[in-house]
Formats: sequence, structure tokens, C-alpha cells
Amino acid sequence: MIILNIKDALDTISPDPNLILRTELLLMAKANKRKVKFYKSLAVAASLLFIISIMSVGGYAYYQHPVNYIDVDINPSLELEVNAFNRVIDVTYFNSDAEKLIESDDLTGCKTETAVALILQAASDSGYIIKDETSVVSLAAYGRNAEKTQDLLSRCTNTIQNQYCELAVYTATVSDELKSEAKATSISAGKLGLIKMIQTLDSTATTEYYRNKSVASIVNQLTCLCSEVNTGVSEETKANIQNRISGVNAQIECIEQNRRSQEMQGAGSPNQFNSSAEYGDTYSSSSVPGNQTDSGQFGGNADDPSNYCQPPATDSNNSTAYSGGSNQEIQSSANGKTNTAMSPN
Repeated sequence: MIILNIKDALDTISPDPNLILRTELLLMAKANKRKVKFYKSLAVAASLLFIISIMSVGGYAYYQHPVNYIDVDINPSLELEVNAFNRVIDVTYFNSDAEKLIESDDLTGCKTETAVALILQAASDSGYIIKDETSVVSLAAYGRNAEKTQDLLSRCTNTIQNQYCELAVYTATVSDELKSEAKATSISAGKLGLIKMIQTLDSTATTEYYRNKSVASIVNQLTCLCSEVNTGVSEETKANIQNRISGVNAQIECIEQNRRSQEMQGAGSPNQFNSSAEYGDTYSSSSVPGNQTDSGQFGGNADDPSNYCQPPATDSNNSTAYSGGSNQEIQSSANGKTNTAMSPN
């Protein structure tokens, strides 16, 4: 009876409509807050994912962007593209010797100095660098930041000199103009720079003729063309070129002197070699497959006339001209010696 009375009493209670409305609004507000928090979290997660994606793509693009180029020339000729982290990101080969020398996969991802060391090791293993013979490597660097480019060039040079005591290093930095011209002609900017020096001293020289010549033979040719045997250009021009190659020639002379000293100590007699020989008389480069050793007076193997020093002859009017004939000799006296060269075909 009591229970029925309580039930009847409760049935008579009528909730305030305003209270019901406020309760509904409160519940809806709480539900909406949960939805807003969920969508905010989802939006934040999407934004973070987007930012991470952009950073990943941008970071990869930045990593793959070259800021420096290092040309390495011996006879194999190739170029290393280097990013801002001093890592090799791509390799360009300029001749078949380079293509056979080392795989690009062995170089990409390496520090530049390590890549240069690997190239020289491969060159040594392949016979382009031979113990007890003087070889020459050219390192040419290109980059927008001159200070960083020079620093990279110096570090690569030090790497070579610390590992190869009988390897002379010619170094140069490359201008925008030379870089563009080299790219257009599919040749390394370093080698093209050397060829242009030859062309300054010999107007008949062509890029194609020297494209596949070793750096040693090109430096040897420059040394010859800077001598008094070449009367076709001014002494000022020759002095300028001679100054540009003086560093590598000084290295070659030092290497040759050290070798002569070691030979003297080993043989016990100075008669085993010409102790009075000057640079140019004993200079030689590596003997490699398909390329004769450039040795002898001002370089050149008798079986490979194209490696002889080829200065221009002079006609009766003292104008520059080749005498013609592949075996025509050009003789003059330099440093008290008779220097013989071969004119090209």
C-alpha cells in the first residue's frame, strides 16, 4: 500500500521544461566537445603528417642537390657531384677508361675525399699509376662558394699526397664559363682548362686531339711549349702559362730527385743513372693499356709519335707553322741540350 502511494506520488511530479532543455543542451555540448577534440586531434595529426612529408621530400631534394663538382683526370676522366654534406651523389664518366675503372655505386654516398682515394686505388690497380714512375693527376673544383670549394679541393689534394708519394697533383678551380663549355663538349672542365693553355701556346691544337691524352702528357706538352723551342708566342704568354703549371712541375722535379737519390743509394754508384739530368729529360708517366709511356727527352715513346712534344715550327718569316709530315723533326737548343719534337700529322 505504501509502495503504491509512493508511485502515485512520483507520477504526479512533472519536470520543469526549462530543466529538460538545459539538460539536453548540456549533454549536446559535451558530445560536441568530444567531437571537436577528436577532429582537432585528427587535424593536428594530418598537419604533422603533411609537414613530415614535405620535410622528407624537401630533405631528399636538398640532399640530392649538388653544390660542388670535383673533376678527377689521370687518363681516366670523371666528375663527382657533391652535396652540402660532402657526400658524392652522382658520377659522370667522360671516357671509356673511366667507365671501366670503377662503378658509380662504389662512389655515391661516400665522402668526397674517400671517393677520390677509391678512384686512385682503382687507377693503381688498373695500371694507370705505377710504382717507381711519376704520374700526374688533375683535380679541378667548381662551386658557387669559393671558400668552401677551395677547402674541398685542398682536402682532396691532401688525401692524395698522403697516400701517393710519387703522384704529382695539378689543382685548379673552374669558372662558370669553363664549366658550361666543358658540359657542352662532354669533357671534364679540368682537362679542358689544360687544353686551353695548350691552345694559347699552339693555335693549331684542338680539343679532340687532346681529349683522351693523359694529364701527364698534357703537362709535358705544356712544359715543352713554354720553352724557348716555341718561338710562335710571346715570352710573356709563355711565362704566364709556365707560372700556372709551376706547382705541378715542382712536384714532378722533387719526385724525380728523390727517386734518383734512392737509386744512387740502392745501386751504390752514380753511374746507374744520369745524376745531372734536369726535369724534362727523365720525366715519365704511367704506362697504361692502350697508351704508351710518355718518357724520354720532353716525353714521347718512339712507338707513339703522338706523345712527343709538338711545338710549332717557324717558317722563314718567323710565323708559326708546322713543317708538315708526321715524322718531321723540330730541333732547338734548350738548357744547353738539343730537344727533339715531332710535328703532328
